[in-house]
Amino acid sequence: MNSTTTGRTGAEHRYRIGVDIGGTFTDFVLLDLATGALHNEKCLTTPDDPSRAVLEGIARLMQAHGVRADQTWPGDLTARCWSPMR
Repeated sequence: MNSTTTGRTGAEHRYRIGVDIGGTFTDFVLLDLATGALHNEKCLTTPDDPSRAVLEGIARLMQAHGVRADQTWPGDLTARCWSPMR
């Protein structure tokens, strides 16, 4: 599996990130396109502002696996969101 590309900065876009915003937890997955390895992370959902949990989880996931932002596919965030009924 070798689906990496090189971006404007010369960095290899080697990773993709997926997010699932749930009622209690927000789940994250990091896919290494070069090796096919999957890494996951989980954090509490922040119902008042779900973006806080998304940013926190992505930062934790990337830091834990030594991934820089320029190594991810730009603008490619796969997300599935939970929306409370009002």
